[in-house]
Amino acid sequence: INEHFFNPLTSFIGSLVPFAFWRDFLVGDYGILTLGFANAVGTVIPLLALFFFVLNTLQDIGYLPNLCILSNRFFQQIGLSGKSVLPIILGFGCKTAATLTTRILDSKKERYIAIFLIAFAIPCSAQLGINIAVLAFFPISAFIFVFGVLAVVEIIAGVILNKGIQEETRTDFILEIPVIRVPTVKHLLLKTYHRLK
Repeated sequence: INEHFFNPLTSFIGSLVPFAFWRDFLVGDYGILTLGFANAVGTVIPLLALFFFVLNTLQDIGYLPNLCILSNRFFQQIGLSGKSVLPIILGFGCKTAATLTTRILDSKKERYIAIFLIAFAIPCSAQLGINIAVLAFFPISAFIFVFGVLAVVEIIAGVILNKGIQEETRTDFILEIPVIRVPTVKHLLLKTYHRLK
């Protein structure tokens, strides 16, 4: 995207602006178009589009309830139920939306732990885009190390919160499992477009 779209565009705009101050202001190293617009369109939107496409695919297939059941045993170790996988996954898209979806959790303890973990160490799509852009200059081991540290910190914080927060009543984990079905590509693209918009 940078090589084929933004670099030619910034060169073209730079050639139209005769004054050095305005050229630097618009398309310099820290210009409005090169840092603001190019980062939003070139870094965040492609990552967000891919995230929404994958999330929509998982929703349309009917895999998310199955994922809740599969992750229940792990999430119980940090005081959550399998339903918590939905807000946690949404946290990679938008932390605000993920925090709002903690309403689906049954107890206050689960909601508090989930909200803390979402805010604490889960990078939202904008942070994820910047992290990946920075880590692209380093070997894959740096990427694995950074996100490994985030995962370990998240698990340790969850275990500590599980031990520290008292539970008023324990609820049973009951969830209906839908059938697995093949998604429609048109619907996936339409949902992704509307969420990006």
